[in-house]
Amino acid sequence: MKAMLLAVGVIVAVVGLFVYISRRDPQALQVQGAFTILKESSDGIPEDPSAVGYLNLKNRAKGGATEPDEFNQRYSADRAMQSMKQVEEFLTSFRKMTNLRRPRLSTAELASIGNTGSELQSIGFQNFPLTVEGTILKQQYQLTQLDYKLAQIKRIGGDMTAGEFDKKREAYAAATKALQTFWETRPLAD
Repeated sequence: MKAMLLAVGVIVAVVGLFVYISRRDPQALQVQGAFTILKESSDGIPEDPSAVGYLNLKNRAKGGATEPDEFNQRYSADRAMQSMKQVEEFLTSFRKMTNLRRPRLSTAELASIGNTGSELQSIGFQNFPLTVEGTILKQQYQLTQLDYKLAQIKRIGGDMTAGEFDKKREAYAAATKALQTFWETRPLAD
């Protein structure tokens, strides 16, 4: 009889402990599930082809690189900013050439070439690249902001080292500074 009472007591204690642990944090499974999501691939692209957001970077159009490095480097905010500088230089050259040739061309010839109006070339050619540049910098700011917030969550969950976390913070600070500098030094033409 004592053995039976002892066995029942042990069972009640184990069940009670299980209930206590499972009720202690009713959202434990949700939190655990969230951290599982955060542990996805380091570049943010899902590895499962059936997952939403999956990109197959191995198949590239003819002549293109097949490495994800192209995706991460060529299509980066830094590379886009370099390209924007080139576009600004192209537009400046076109404006200079138009100004040199304008007196020698008729109105019909200028119209057939297109984009030769003085106002378009003085205001538009300055503002169009600035709009794209500002958009790139704003998006880079927002992306690094979200990446930093994600890093904070991963750090809390123990899924990120202090060094990795510091890199995310530095990237966010750099994007903040770049957008602030643009905002303060690159005004639109009126």
